[in-house]
Amino acid sequence: MIEFLPEHFKEKINQKLLMVSISGIRAILPKGLTPDMILEILNAYAITTKEKILIGNDGRISSPVLEELIISVLSYYGKTIIQLGIAPTPTIKAACEFYKVNSGLIITASHNPVEWNGIKFLKKGGMFYDKEDYITLFKAMSEKREYTSIPKKHIISENAIEKHIESIARMIPNIEKIRKKKYKVLIDPVNSSGVYAIPQLLEFFNCKTIKIHSEAHRHFERSPEPTPENLKLFSKLCKKEQIQVGFAFDPDGDRLVCGSPSFGAINEEYTLPLAYLGKKLNVSKPMRMVINYSTSSLLEKLSKSFQDTVIRTSVGEVNVFNKILETKAKFGGEGNGGVIDPLIPSKGRDSLTGISYILSAMAERDAHNIDDLLKDLPPLFMGKLKVPVSKENHILEKIYQSLKTLNKTIIQESKEDGYFIAFDDSSWIHFRFSNTEPVMRIIFEENSKLEFKKTYTFLESLIESI
Repeated sequence: MIEFLPEHFKEKINQKLLMVSISGIRAILPKGLTPDMILEILNAYAITTKEKILIGNDGRISSPVLEELIISVLSYYGKTIIQLGIAPTPTIKAACEFYKVNSGLIITASHNPVEWNGIKFLKKGGMFYDKEDYITLFKAMSEKREYTSIPKKHIISENAIEKHIESIARMIPNIEKIRKKKYKVLIDPVNSSGVYAIPQLLEFFNCKTIKIHSEAHRHFERSPEPTPENLKLFSKLCKKEQIQVGFAFDPDGDRLVCGSPSFGAINEEYTLPLAYLGKKLNVSKPMRMVINYSTSSLLEKLSKSFQDTVIRTSVGEVNVFNKILETKAKFGGEGNGGVIDPLIPSKGRDSLTGISYILSAMAERDAHNIDDLLKDLPPLFMGKLKVPVSKENHILEKIYQSLKTLNKTIIQESKEDGYFIAFDDSSWIHFRFSNTEPVMRIIFEENSKLEFKKTYTFLESLIESI
């Protein structure tokens, strides 16, 4: 789809100042996305959308400037703007359904560093744009349109957080049990989109909340991706304050990492199976679930006793959600901390849904803290590597051929999204080029610490040769 962009956009991409994918447009500001370029995008967006447009932002330091520019330009074209302000991406997506709009914009660069910002595009029902939608948008950048109406500003300010919480609450069967527990919770919304929504959700569940990094429109104060290595203060306070559960987020609030009083921040791969324990309180019959190729097999192992089925698909929230719809699955997500319940109006990764299901599982099992749930989960031996290489398919093929030298039998292969290779001992490797960063990702999972070390050493040597 990038081939449909103007040449000066492609130049910025080649300079690694701009990234364009089905995850949206994001750039290092101001070099990667100039005001003129933003105007080109908005002109095409005005041509391809209807009158009413919903806008929200993730609370980055540059978001107010982008928001003002976008609202002013779209108002010039006679659009009616529903302004949500700072809210998590899942709340903004859900608001498309609440306010019956066909188009929406989220000002965010997800987990990218603070110097980045960008736009995610929404269509009817809060669904993200797919490849064809972006092609339509990019083709319209070369079109011209005559405007005859006098420009006017029509902004409707709304707070969608309460409606989002209400939609989640309808899925939680044991709210009073949660409230009686009065759980002590630590949150780290990285000074971004969750600063208002997450405390409001926890107040609804009668939790006592301790906050860090909870002021909007400031620098992040930690690396924005919510991985245990980036959550040092969060981990320290989980242990020091003896909280019962902790929750940390990425800047746009769709990814969730949990904290434990014993271990601090835990691997993001545990979020999905922990939330699954809460979802199962609603579903007694066997159900289908969808995860991506890069997600751990924890959910598959945990769900066997319930006779549930797990289907894998390409990385990317929109790919997972579309597969959920296609297969009529009832739950799913991604191993980066993304929980998806298709019955929630957010229609994608939703940290508020993840929190609610985890609290529900804790209360139902009479857990004193999250450790009581973790002890029932299988062990995890998983590695995630990022390799800064150019996007050339022969690199993937070289890795694939090298994997054949391992003393393992391949039982499943897929080239749907890079290469996914599963072996007869239940281990697997997935390697692909990232949609959001100029890197190749290599994800693998083993069944023991010893096998993990062997595979890691093998991959390190392989990466050096590349």
